[in-house]
Amino acid sequence: MDDIFFYKNDSDQNQNCIKIRFNKKNYYIHNFQHLLHKNNVENILRYGILSHNEAYKRGLIKQDISMKEIQDRREFKYIKDTNIKLHDCASLYFQVKNPMLFKRKDIQDDLVVLFVNPEVIYQPNVYFTDGNAGADKTRFYKEIDNLFFLDLELILKQKTWAVNEPYLGSEEVKIIQAETRRKRCAEVLVFPSIDIKYITQIICPNESSKYFISEIFLKNEFMNFSSKIEVVIDTNKKYFFNTLN
Repeated sequence: MDDIFFYKNDSDQNQNCIKIRFNKKNYYIHNFQHLLHKNNVENILRYGILSHNEAYKRGLIKQDISMKEIQDRREFKYIKDTNIKLHDCASLYFQVKNPMLFKRKDIQDDLVVLFVNPEVIYQPNVYFTDGNAGADKTRFYKEIDNLFFLDLELILKQKTWAVNEPYLGSEEVKIIQAETRRKRCAEVLVFPSIDIKYITQIICPNESSKYFISEIFLKNEFMNFSSKIEVVIDTNKKYFFNTLN
């Protein structure tokens, strides 16, 4: 029987989980993920994960990793059947090891991934998509039961063949590849921002980034976060690409 469950651990939010039972398979969402430059972490600890527009309005972006052509396409796009712009939402990925990160692989040593408690999807004014929110084909959803419409097998699995294969072969193959990449970038859109309380971990690609983040936590205003947000190194390259990808 297809169903969706949310498991909450009051003593450890890292153990919260959305379990999706679909077509006799189980899929687990342990977190949503936000990709950013490590230089932006300090402001997020102060103000939470803000929308693109709000972060720029307040001058909080120290290092922008977004691509101009993508942002130009998203700038004037609204979530379907709402008056909410994409740029007025804080955005998260279901799967951060996706085409966006691959295109930024040359700077990934300076990037980090924030893990966000999956409980955030149950808050008001939260939407999710079946692919890159800026793409014309992408559909927007609000009801949790609509998670069944996402290609969960493609989005949540860790294999990266769909991300980095070149566009080769027939036109039909190219269309399939483009659709695969679109789906892999499925998003959660939170209007207008995400409170710091939902951030559970900061995933770093290397020791130097972990040290950089740990130094932030030594500042008086952030000391209380050190016991709530775990800083870890992705030693197995589960969330970042290795040099062979």
